[in-house]
Amino acid sequence: MQKVVSGEADISPVSIAFFKRECARALSKQFTGSARRWSMRMSALGKPLCQQQLERDGVETKTELEYNSVNRFLFGDILEALIYVQLKEAGVNVQGYQKPVRLELEGVMLQGTLDIIIDGAVWDIKTSSPYAFTSKFTNYKRVKDNDPFGYVVQGHLYGAAENKPFGGWIVINKSSGEIQICSAPSIQDEEREAALNTAAHNIRILKDTTVPLQKLEDIPEKYKGTPTGNRLMNTTCSFCRFKSHCWPKAKLHHKVSSDAKNPPLVWYSVLKNEQI
Repeated sequence: MQKVVSGEADISPVSIAFFKRECARALSKQFTGSARRWSMRMSALGKPLCQQQLERDGVETKTELEYNSVNRFLFGDILEALIYVQLKEAGVNVQGYQKPVRLELEGVMLQGTLDIIIDGAVWDIKTSSPYAFTSKFTNYKRVKDNDPFGYVVQGHLYGAAENKPFGGWIVINKSSGEIQICSAPSIQDEEREAALNTAAHNIRILKDTTVPLQKLEDIPEKYKGTPTGNRLMNTTCSFCRFKSHCWPKAKLHHKVSSDAKNPPLVWYSVLKNEQI
């Protein structure tokens, strides 16, 4: 990329044609509305189990996506294609891209589409907010410890399906265009086993519709050790489209217990006192 900035590199017609096709595919994908029937997929099995149960049961909820979400998803698809082009043009050993994969687990044939294979390892391409770029995708443990979207399980399922190691994540900052690598452990037998066990457990629960839903707990808000009377939504729940279903009184509000001049917006499951 530095050679491109310096005017010392050209892009091949093959890469240009590929990028055109991927942009057209992304537009069609995001602007052509089509409701997909629920099924267990590698990309979802690592998400919170309660969310997967609600999706399985077809629970209807008010849309919580803003109109600009289409643009955000579109940018993600386009940036993934851009990463592929840059890797190919740089001479990286790309052995597969957007490859459909299958893996049987607990009697269920799981399907998914991995992003990219490089030097015999499966990698996932992620577009990231500036905050997540600097606070989450800096190392594998940080992703694993705060993983409401199930990225770790997803990556290891793709790797298992191809009988290849999971390399980690290639991350692009949507704001700055910076790229960084967040690598999975090179010795990963235990990590792979734990991820597959999580997926297998979730499959067993999802197959049994008699298992009751267990919501994640909300958290009492405190100000300098004193309860405010409010309850904060679990961070994982704040990302879920079913939060209004599980927390009917949920409200997005400036954090009451913050002393900041401009308090951050947070989700409350119960908001009794807007000031303290």
